Amino acid sequence: MKKILLLTYLFQNSYKKNSSTFFWDYAISLKRSGYDVAVLSVIPISIKEIFKKRKLDIGFRYYLGEEGVKVYTCQIISLPFLKRLNYFLKFFFGKKIFAFILNSGWVPDLIHVHSFLTGNLPVWIKNKFDINYITTEHNSGFYYNHFSKYEIKLAFNLYSNSTSNYAVSNSFVNHLNNKFTCLKNKFQYFPNVIDVNFFNYEKQNKHKFDFINVGRLDNNKNHLILIQSFLKSFPNPSSKNLIIIGDGPNKKILHDFICNNNLNERVFLKGELSRKKIAEYLSVSKFFILTSVHETFGVSVVEAMSCGLPVISTFCGGPESIIINNTDFKNGILCENKKNKISISMLYIFKIKFNRKKIRDYVVDKFSHKEYVKLIKQNIDKT
Repeated sequence: MKKILLLTYLFQNSYKKNSSTFFWDYAISLKRSGYDVAVLSVIPISIKEIFKKRKLDIGFRYYLGEEGVKVYTCQIISLPFLKRLNYFLKFFFGKKIFAFILNSGWVPDLIHVHSFLTGNLPVWIKNKFDINYITTEHNSGFYYNHFSKYEIKLAFNLYSNSTSNYAVSNSFVNHLNNKFTCLKNKFQYFPNVIDVNFFNYEKQNKHKFDFINVGRLDNNKNHLILIQSFLKSFPNPSSKNLIIIGDGPNKKILHDFICNNNLNERVFLKGELSRKKIAEYLSVSKFFILTSVHETFGVSVVEAMSCGLPVISTFCGGPESIIINNTDFKNGILCENKKNKISISMLYIFKIKFNRKKIRDYVVDKFSHKEYVKLIKQNIDKT
């Protein structure tokens, strides 16, 4: 049985139970296909998060996750303004965990690295133990030039030593290849995978919610323009409604706007919910809407489509590789990130006849585990 190690920059932890849950989908996809799978993640916890939760929970833990996936994590304090030290700590504790894994007799045949934010560990493992790795980059920070020269050098070193490099949308592939022009192994498109069994389609005769959005309440997700567009499209006393799932720094701004415009009975902020609850809300909603500024992929978009929902999305990078609107097949609408354009789309989507079962089938075909398992096999064969 081939062994695959997923090396991730974030994972579920005691501070954020729902953090980066899509990494589970990668692990479970491989496990169900007969691979022996482990996850290694050194997880930075901000001081702000520690004070918010009023607890200090730092250190190593090992457990068997869903379907027997081995999980090795280490929660460390992320020190503000000390990026290099934080990367050193990731590397230091990552080496300790990897040594622990090797001492247990478990040696991976291939490592799948998720983002350069994992630091120097993959390159060190390759050089010391001759274990190859492939890389998938997810981080939208490249769009914003968030990263220092040190981090760009770190990223280039990781990508240069990788057997294959992947990015999760066509626009992100182009962006990274333009940024790292000297790479021998250019970035290729390979999307994220989701658990299509978890996000399932059930035919509904009546939908409880007209529009649903899932995402962190921050400036990038742009929820204020979403609610403003909704109000423009369906002014009071319309019966149309909108549910928003997520938490974040813009919660008060959104709450105040809802109250000041008498939308309390039609726009609902549900806060952060479990994956199970999200799937339940998707199953009783008519349309999914995304108004982000930048998305490298759009996991929430694909999860919604897996439940049969047509999608409205702004042009923001990732969804352009997902949404199709032609004569043969339609699964949503793409629009400019402007209030009037979003508003027009929210009105227009009610006039389109969608085949929700076909939308679901499209996700099963393009974003389920089958293609990912093929990708892993191809890269194992290269080693």
